[in-house]
Amino acid sequence: MTTMNRRFLPLLFTLLLLSTGSGHSQSIVDFPAAGLVLGQGNFTTGSSASPPTASSLGEMSAIIVDPASGKVFVADTDNNRVLRYPDKDALANGAAAEYVFGQADLASALSPSPPTASSLNSPTGLALEITGDLWVSDTDNHRVLMYASAVTRVDASPAAVKVFGQPDFVSNGTPGTPSASSMNAPMGLHLDTDSALWVADFGNNRVLQFVGAELLADGAPAFHLGLLGQPDFLTSAPGPNAASFSGPTALSMDEFGTLWVADRGNNRVSGFPLSSDAPAGTAATRVLGQSDFTSVDPGLSASRLDAPSGVFVDGTSLWVLDQNNHRVL
Repeated sequence: MTTMNRRFLPLLFTLLLLSTGSGHSQSIVDFPAAGLVLGQGNFTTGSSASPPTASSLGEMSAIIVDPASGKVFVADTDNNRVLRYPDKDALANGAAAEYVFGQADLASALSPSPPTASSLNSPTGLALEITGDLWVSDTDNHRVLMYASAVTRVDASPAAVKVFGQPDFVSNGTPGTPSASSMNAPMGLHLDTDSALWVADFGNNRVLQFVGAELLADGAPAFHLGLLGQPDFLTSAPGPNAASFSGPTALSMDEFGTLWVADRGNNRVSGFPLSSDAPAGTAATRVLGQSDFTSVDPGLSASRLDAPSGVFVDGTSLWVLDQNNHRVL
């Protein structure tokens, strides 16, 4: 079983525009000073609250914005919760979250074992459907959850309505031999234009695809043609070649259908030009951070990476979080 190491958290900062079904970030011009801060009352403090509050944040992993409402979702990983903030255009520094997933209230940070449909344990990845349903990778419970109507719901202790990676909402095991229905520390999530959900299954060194995810049953198996990183669902060994991963953490698809995966342990980002009939274990044809698919050493240059932890496609540009080099490329 893989338990997420906080030092290895992917920071997935995404402004997600859902009107076209794909994500596009806003342009950054000359890297000006930030105009808004959440989690702190001002730009010169950096403390975390224990217990948490509606205005505090611990170590975070992902942020997305719903363009229809402007509401902001943050995976507050250390506090085992996902926060929802009001319209981004109405927020002030240190603004309080209006709603919480994974906890009964905004002052709790519990992670019960066994888990429930209303609990979270180190949530890492977020993806938002155009319907307003929210997908969350519940990393240390080794599952992915879906919360219906996440943009508008107001009920206390919201329960997820769908789970992948586990047979039910009260299980969190990782079998010794993986399967098409199991997960081990899932991290990054991506929804493509066909509403297929892609999951970076970090501990099993693979990427899973769930076609028509909103319509699948709890514990449904991943789609066999969408398996990347392994030749079948029963293997999980890491590797340095074009068809393998060593700790995939994040993923994003461009408009040409290439799925880009941050392959942290291999110090690279791999690109898979996918088609509907691509077989399981399809090899990548593009690599960033290495000169070929057999090199894995970290480096520091304009063409090298050291433990990349996040990727995001913006039109024809690809953004990479080069974590151990402390930079964004």
